[in-house]
Formats: sequence, structure tokens, C-alpha cells
Amino acid sequence: MLDCDYLIIGQGLAGSLLAWELIATGKSVYILDDGHLSASSKVAAGMINPLAGKRLALYPETDAFLERAKYTYTNLREKLGQTFFHELPILRLLQDEAESTRYEDRKLDSEFDSYLGGGWMLGSGSFALGDELGGFMTCRSGWVDVPALISALRTYFTDADALIPESFTHSDLLVGENTATWRGEVRAQQVVFCEGWKGRDNPWFDWLPWDPVKGEILSLDIKGIPRDRILNRGKWLVPGPAGTFRAGSTYTRDSLDLEPTREGQSEILFGLSKLLPNLSYQVVDHLAGIRPGSRTQHPLIGRHPKFPQLGLFNGFGSKGALLIPLCSKHLVSYFSSDIPLPPKVDIHNRWPT
Repeated sequence: MLDCDYLIIGQGLAGSLLAWELIATGKSVYILDDGHLSASSKVAAGMINPLAGKRLALYPETDAFLERAKYTYTNLREKLGQTFFHELPILRLLQDEAESTRYEDRKLDSEFDSYLGGGWMLGSGSFALGDELGGFMTCRSGWVDVPALISALRTYFTDADALIPESFTHSDLLVGENTATWRGEVRAQQVVFCEGWKGRDNPWFDWLPWDPVKGEILSLDIKGIPRDRILNRGKWLVPGPAGTFRAGSTYTRDSLDLEPTREGQSEILFGLSKLLPNLSYQVVDHLAGIRPGSRTQHPLIGRHPKFPQLGLFNGFGSKGALLIPLCSKHLVSYFSSDIPLPPKVDIHNRWPT
């Protein structure tokens, strides 16, 4: 039997970065994963956007999340010899008067100073844009090549004999008094579930406020569009690998499957027609994934209140590229030194009373 400090279930972005953080602290780790075939990470655009949504709102402690994310992705580049984080501004084009008013309000708030770049006037670009209401540049933003990162870390974990390429079934896990054992083959002091949207079906954590959301994205071949910025006007266009662009996204809580739909493609392309009125493109690929969201709008992290040898690291929704690096650090500190988790993410605060 293999003994370890941590057994991580799932090697999406959450499981990958948590394992990386634990290994860096000298812990023995095994990762159980079948290729994470249903992971939203496989189709994630990996966008880091500090001013998300129509409200142009900052996520709490955005500065700290950005600082840790940049540190983590830089460290991964240095250790793995591959660039994963691409720092780019976002050209945010305003959609309506309400959004324009919020932007004017944000300009007067010093909290937003480091995130707001210069304004954008109608016709400022070298190509046609839906910029009739103007817009602005978002700073401290960019995108993470999540599929490439997961692939590189899978190779790293395999070479370190830390990856077990098997499917996981909850009934295969025997929870003992102080440990948990998988199939009689791996005994861990701590199991951490990083199952993405399938976390809602985990019998130990089905009491949490899960809110999975299906999303679809397109990979496009577009000529004549500069790759020095991300474009956003309701739908977004992000420079992707191999000279392509990724466009998205959709949000639906119905039909939680991994099948791309004609309706999803039409919605994205219609949104892009508002962003780039004269867009000429070729659809290279069309993918669907399911975001592991929560109704709290915050991650779901911590130990099970009754079975402390079972942990959870999940619920990052569409903000995983930004939130996971710092949350990984928080969870490792919690496990190793009993440093309390931020209350808004600690699942102990969600336990039914």
C-alpha cells in the first residue's frame, strides 16, 4: 500500500495548483485523475479580469489575488520552462448608458485607480469596433493558457510518480478514524476533493450550495485583428494558442452536459457581431464545459466538519485562473498550521445547523 500525506482527487486547474503548492512545501502527494475529461479547465479561456460583469465590480481582495497569481504563474514558467500567463490589457467597450454611468463612477473611486487605464473614444481603432459609446482599458489583466498548464503539470506529476491515471468512485474510498484509503491501494492522512462541477454529487459534500453552470466557447481563425489586447463587449475575444482567438461565453443552468450546441454558437457569434461589426472568421473548434460555481459567489474550501480527513477545494466558477493560486496557499496554511481560512470560503460556515 502507498502511504502519503495528501491524496488529491482531480487534476483540473484547482487540483493541479494545489498539488504544486503542497509538493513545494515538502508534502508527499498523489493525484488521482482519469484525464479530467469533464473538467471545465479543459475548455477554460483562463481570463484574469479584475473588473468583471456589467457592474464593473472588484472581487474582494483583488490586489492579493492578482499578486499571488502572478507569482505562481511566474514560478511555474521558471520551473517548467513554458509561459502560461500572458499579461494583456482588456479593451472594454460600453454596452449601454447604465454601464457608461458606472464607469464614470468608478473613475472617481480611488480603489479602482490601478485597474482603469485610458478611455476609448469612438473610432479610435484601426479596425471597425462596436464602440459607439466609447470604452476604457482595464489594466492588470490577461489570460492563462489553462489547457497547456494542466498538460505540463500532468507530465511533471507523471515523471514524479505522483499521478495515478484512474477514475474515481466515491464508494472506493474507505474513511477511517484518522486516514482515508482508496481501494486498499493508497492511504492518505488527508484527501482533498477537486472534482469540479461533479462535486455536487459527492456524498460527503452534497449539502453545500453548488451552482454549476454550463459554458460554451469558440476557437476562431481571424485575420487582421491585433493580438495585443483582449476585447470585451458583453462577449469577449481572447488571443489563444497557435494564432487563434477564443470567443465566449454562454451561461446556462439547464442541460448540464458537455455537448456544444447550435444555440450556443449563435449566441457567441451574435455577441461578437456587436463587438466587431465587420468580423470575418472561421470557426476552428466549438467546446463546452461546466463551471463549478456556488450560490455564495465564493469558492468552497476546507475540511468536512465531521470527517476532517476529507477536504474540499472547489467552487471557483469562471474565476479559477485568478482565485486558485491564493486559495491554494490559504488551504495549505490551514492544513499545515491551522491558520484559519477566510470566512467567506470556509465550508464550516455552510454546515447545516
